This record gives sequence, C-alpha cells and structure tokens, in this order.
Amino acid sequence: FIFIKDNQPANTVWYSNSYSGTINSTPITISIKYTILQKDVPITVTSSVGPVTFQNTIVIQEEYEAQNGASWVSLNNIFGYYKDYYSRNIGWIYDEYYDATGTLSHTFKMRRYQVF
Repeated sequence: FIFIKDNQPANTVWYSNSYSGTINSTPITISIKYTILQKDVPITVTSSVGPVTFQNTIVIQEEYEAQNGASWVSLNNIFGYYKDYYSRNIGWIYDEYYDATGTLSHTFKMRRYQVF
C-alpha cells in the first residue's frame, strides 16, 4: 500500500485499502489514514555521530480507522497514532508513536546510513 506521496503538498490525505479481521472474536474492518503534515522541511536527528540535519523531509501522520456502518471512526483513542519522517534520497529517518492519550510514548531514530 502507498504510505508516502512525495509528489503531493502538505495537508494531502489518502487511505489504504480496508482490511477485515477479528479482535477478541469481534469482526472489524480497518483502514490506515495518511496525512502529509509538512513537506520539504529540515529535520535534525541525534545520531550515533551527533546531530544530523536531513533536508527535504516529509512528515506524515499515520492513523487507524474502523468502519462503523457507512462511516469510519478514528481509533486514536485506542491505538494511538504515528508520525513518520522520510527524507529525500535517504528514506525513513525518524518515527514517533503517540499513545491513546496523545502523549509521545516511543521514538525510532535512524542512527546511521549509507547510500549506494
């Protein structure tokens, strides 16, 4: 599925295909909502060699939604959400997980990379 659209401006929203399954024997259909929060911005990440600034970064919010009849409802209050940071010619450089209360809970930072 498409998780980044580098040819779109900030505030662009798109959705993954829906996926059906069960949680605790309860049927559920979910979809992932993506929103471009920022586009082509510099992001500084503390790496194993010190701070590194990545130019041309796209910040995307990733949220889960469940189908409720004919509409979709946010699952942020259950699963939380993610902010994913992708830098041009590098890839995924940073990730933030916000828990069900909206509090930053975990981060993932790329520590080093090599482009071939």
